[in-house]
Amino acid sequence: MVRKALGVCLGSILVVCVVIGCASALLPATSTAAPVANAASSVKTTAMNSAIDASGVKDAVSDALLAHTWDIANVTGISSSQVQTCIENLDIKDWQVADLPANAVPTNTVSGSAAGVPATLTTYNTPGYVTVSAYGQSIDLAVPAAAQQYLPLIACANR
Repeated sequence: MVRKALGVCLGSILVVCVVIGCASALLPATSTAAPVANAASSVKTTAMNSAIDASGVKDAVSDALLAHTWDIANVTGISSSQVQTCIENLDIKDWQVADLPANAVPTNTVSGSAAGVPATLTTYNTPGYVTVSAYGQSIDLAVPAAAQQYLPLIACANR
């Protein structure tokens, strides 16, 4: 059941991956000149964050997780009220597209699918980041500091 909840969440994020892939193709390519490359990267990041925010996918992900509170509680062994608090504290609405630090090492990858489309969510030894991958696109997201302590709960989806 947790895998199903994660699949729904990843499936929602996957819609955004397609939008971001299109946005990336339309935005100017980066140059080898550092200031120009940084500006282009900033424009792409801003466009991606705007697309994700406008899509409503963050609310959909939170709602999907909350809809499976009981299932997650059964898998993790914690109460449904604790699961609900953890989901709310993940603060998904404040996750933002960001550049993954070069020294980030993957620590856990959770797979799921929605509408027949496989997707993965990867966490790192740098707890402030996750990567969502689907349709050949990957999105690196910065997770707010207050939510980072709840990221290890994603590992329960592998059970």
